Amino acid sequence: MSAVGAILLTLMAVHIGFSLAINRRRPAGAPEGTRYILHAWPFCVIFISGAKIRTPAMRSAAVLQTLLFATACWMAISYGAVGRGLLSPLAIGGGLILGHLIFGASVLVTHRSARLAAAHLIDLDPLWNYMADNPRVLMQFASVSIAEETIYRAALQPLLAGLLGPAPAILIVALVFSFVHEHFFRNTPRQSGEFLAFALLLGLLYYWIGSLILVIVIHAARNVEIAFMEHLARVEESGGVDAAERETLFEEGRLIQALIVAPGCEMATAYVESVSEPASEPAANPVEARHFIPLEIL
Repeated sequence: MSAVGAILLTLMAVHIGFSLAINRRRPAGAPEGTRYILHAWPFCVIFISGAKIRTPAMRSAAVLQTLLFATACWMAISYGAVGRGLLSPLAIGGGLILGHLIFGASVLVTHRSARLAAAHLIDLDPLWNYMADNPRVLMQFASVSIAEETIYRAALQPLLAGLLGPAPAILIVALVFSFVHEHFFRNTPRQSGEFLAFALLLGLLYYWIGSLILVIVIHAARNVEIAFMEHLARVEESGGVDAAERETLFEEGRLIQALIVAPGCEMATAYVESVSEPASEPAANPVEARHFIPLEIL
């Protein structure tokens, strides 16, 4: 085993231990996001954002994952995973089709509804419109898929295959891939089993076909379609597209909820949205550069 391979295994061991420690410390159902309380007597204003605060642990994890990805890129190049085939239209198209079919099967397994799975597979217009309206989501999941597939399938799997053989390598990588994802321990046994099966399938496909872009596209397609299904559920729960979009902006940290409390008064809530794009015409009042969307009195 080369020195770079030893570094990769060491970083991966640290990454697994770090991920398991963080996941075990965070109880199921723990609230996400950040809160800031501003006391201005007689008022108390509580600002709530759905975005996670950048804690020292998160910054350490980001540094570790960056080192892991850089090492994995070196290993992937040495194994010949990066080449002309990385931009193969056939592999990209096949990945999109396979990813959609695999996710349809996942819906069938997790939701146990053939009707829902068939509707998702056949009716592609809503999914296409969602991707067109949310390029940020598409790019985010594409980058995540590139990083994870490079680390796990293009670098770690062939490294372990050379040490233990193909079958143990595929199984170990699938288990590691599952364990470092927090939702694996939060989901139901059926959902976690389906996720492990998906990781095994990616490993088998990469071993049989040897195309990195194929597993990247399949992985990205799954992530985007999961986000789409969550969006549909949010629309149904919130009662409309506008409310669902506000909730999405809140979770991304671009929409902040303000709760205003005063003695003898009912608590009021409002959303404050920060506008990142420059306005076409400068506002006469700086306050006009923000949108205040009052909600009902709670």
